Amino acid sequence: PDDFHLLPSALRIADLNDEKLLDEWNDVTYYILSKSGINLNTSPNLDINKQNSDIVGNRAFGKNLEEIKTRGFKTIDYGKKYHVLSVCKHFPGHGLTKSNSHFILPMIFDKKIKQGEDYQVFNEAMKYGADAILLSHLIIREYDKF
Repeated sequence: PDDFHLLPSALRIADLNDEKLLDEWNDVTYYILSKSGINLNTSPNLDINKQNSDIVGNRAFGKNLEEIKTRGFKTIDYGKKYHVLSVCKHFPGHGLTKSNSHFILPMIFDKKIKQGEDYQVFNEAMKYGADAILLSHLIIREYDKF
């Protein structure tokens, strides 16, 4: 449809805290994907936008774990309803970065990332029924040895 681009961003939906709007947003998005023959969506974005990151930007469903889970897991449900696979991104979380990884490779120095909610949301998404996880485009110094 011509007005598909007029759908609000995930961040706008989070700011409005409107569950009906979230349902309509998911319904329209997944209906169009399904009817177009697309069976995989790199959504939901499960990044917790803690740093007002350029890379996360308006694609985040909020700034805390519960907001992200509530809205992100509902998006997974709509994917299942319309038989479109959900690929949650960006494991283990881009919310700790300030740089846009499409232009520069960010580094995270937090050695406790596996204990944090950025990591936790992806573990819970897999248990909830996410179809796949997309890796983030960053370096985590504790794990990336070079």
